[in-house]
Amino acid sequence: MVTFGPLVAILISFVGVILHSGLVGDCFDDWVLEWLGRVRGWITLYSLVYTAYVGISLFGPDIVDIPINAQTYRWVKWSALAGWLLTTLGGVLSGKSTNTSGEQSSAEAPLFVRLLTLLGPPMFAVGSFDPASV
Repeated sequence: MVTFGPLVAILISFVGVILHSGLVGDCFDDWVLEWLGRVRGWITLYSLVYTAYVGISLFGPDIVDIPINAQTYRWVKWSALAGWLLTTLGGVLSGKSTNTSGEQSSAEAPLFVRLLTLLGPPMFAVGSFDPASV
């Protein structure tokens, strides 16, 4: 009820607003209909974000606690380590590249080089974090 209740209540009230707008018809000016549409859109967006956050916080631990067998765990662990190492190495090499010197010509660098330059340092920081030290 805490997760989906606010979203359902808002969507039910929107049904009433939509029916009212349809029954009134041409009596509303266009700007009023535009305003109502925008308000409903923003409130729906905020309601969905609320539902996602609360849903993750309430149901997330149960999803994470799904038992994983040892073979799958080893595969995920080594794949994550390899991805972290390759991203970090690629970030270092792309940072030393002449394509990313900071001059105007560096904007013409290939997309993957620019992405590695941007993602390399944060990926290194996340991968080098030891949760046992907290």
